[in-house]
Amino acid sequence: MSVNRFSRKVLTQRELDEVVCAHERHLAYQPGGVRAVLASTKLNNLNLAKRKLVEADFSFASLVGVTAYESDFERANLMCTDLRDCDLRSTSLERADIRGASMCGARLAFAKLDCADMRNITVQYKGPSADGSRTDAVARVDFSNASLRGVSFGRAKLEGVNFTGAI
Repeated sequence: MSVNRFSRKVLTQRELDEVVCAHERHLAYQPGGVRAVLASTKLNNLNLAKRKLVEADFSFASLVGVTAYESDFERANLMCTDLRDCDLRSTSLERADIRGASMCGARLAFAKLDCADMRNITVQYKGPSADGSRTDAVARVDFSNASLRGVSFGRAKLEGVNFTGAI
């Protein structure tokens, strides 16, 4: 019997919209506002375009193929987030924690990543060994085959970032 040790909660577009609306109310200091905590969720192919997601938590989430152009992820937690093939054109990721994230094939034209933290990170997980001991792995930010035309990286921490095939 195969057991999935790491499962992500899958959200629908409607559920995601409710969380994001509450987050935007939080940012505006309005009643009913609450910070978006979407850590370890699966949001693949959903729409986050033109949304305010300042300081939202997407750590360890899967956002493969998400449409998020012109959104504001300033100071958001995107640590070890899967952002492959996302549309992040003209998005603000300033001061965001992007350590260990994968952005392979993402479209980031004219995005702002000023002061973003993209350093290597050591992630600890339970290994496949019989005794279930912990294993360490180094996760690096991956921009391979990403579209980076006009991207701003001013004062970003780029230690170990992979730009292979990026244009």
